[in-house]
Amino acid sequence: MKHKRQKNAKRLVKFYAHNFGITAPYNVLVDGTFAKQALINKINIQEQLPKYLEGEVKLHTTTCGLYECEQMGSLFYGPLKVLRQYKELKCSHQPMNPVDCLFKQLKKGRPNTAQALAGTGFKGRRMNFFIATHDPTLSRKARTLAGVPLLFIANNAICLEKPTDKSKARAKKLLNEKLLPSHEREKLKEGSADEEEPKKKKKKIKGPNPLSCKKKKKTPALHGVQHSEISDGAKKRARKRRRRGKDEADLPDEEKQRLMKLVLEEAWGGS
Repeated sequence: MKHKRQKNAKRLVKFYAHNFGITAPYNVLVDGTFAKQALINKINIQEQLPKYLEGEVKLHTTTCGLYECEQMGSLFYGPLKVLRQYKELKCSHQPMNPVDCLFKQLKKGRPNTAQALAGTGFKGRRMNFFIATHDPTLSRKARTLAGVPLLFIANNAICLEKPTDKSKARAKKLLNEKLLPSHEREKLKEGSADEEEPKKKKKKIKGPNPLSCKKKKKTPALHGVQHSEISDGAKKRARKRRRRGKDEADLPDEEKQRLMKLVLEEAWGGS
C-alpha cells in the first residue's frame, strides 16, 4: 500500500513539474485545519512531507492563518504551535478569513502561458505553491485554479489529490502550443505578456467646474404678456420722436418774431 501511494505521488509530481514548472524545492502553504489533522494522526509534517514528495520542502503559512488560530483559543493551541515553526508570509491587507487569504496567495503563484512554454515555471519571479488543507471551502476554491496541487491526510498518511479536469485541460493546451512552430510560439508568448500588463484607466474628459462658472441672469417673466409683445414694445420705445416744441425752441429770434406777427394778423383778420 505504501509503495503504491509513493508511486502515485511520484507520477503526480512529474505531471505538475512537466506541465506547470513546479519543481523542488516545493513551497507548501499549510493552514490550521491541516496542522490539526496531522496532530490527530500523529504525523510530523516536516519529516513526512519531504519523503512523500521526494524533494526539499519549504513550509509556509500566513498572518491571517496564525491570527485565526490565536482567536480559536485552546481548541487550536496545538496547530498554532505547529504553524509558528513555518515561514510566515506577511499579509498586506487587514485581518481577513484565512480561506480568502490563502486563496489570494495561490492566485499570485499561478503560471502564465509564456512561462509554461519556456519551461521556466516561477523561478526568479513568484513561488508556486502546494496547498495543504482540510477546509472544504478552501479545497473547493483551490480546485478552480489550474496547476495547484492539493495535499490532504487520509488513512494516517499524507496524500496528493489527482489533478482536476481544469489542470488536465490546461496541460493539454500547453502541450499543443509546444508543438507549434517557433514563430507561432513567440506570438503566443508576446500575447500572454500583454495580457499580464495592467490596463491603464483612461482619463475621462471633464467639463468646467460649475463653481467657477458665472450663473446666467434670469429675466423676470411678465404674467399675461407674450414675448413678441414685449419685443415690439421695446422696439416702439426705442423710436425717436421729434417734438414740435423742441423744434420751435431751436429757431432764431427774428424768425420767432415774424411767426408771431403772422399769428396775430390772422387772429385780427378773423375777428
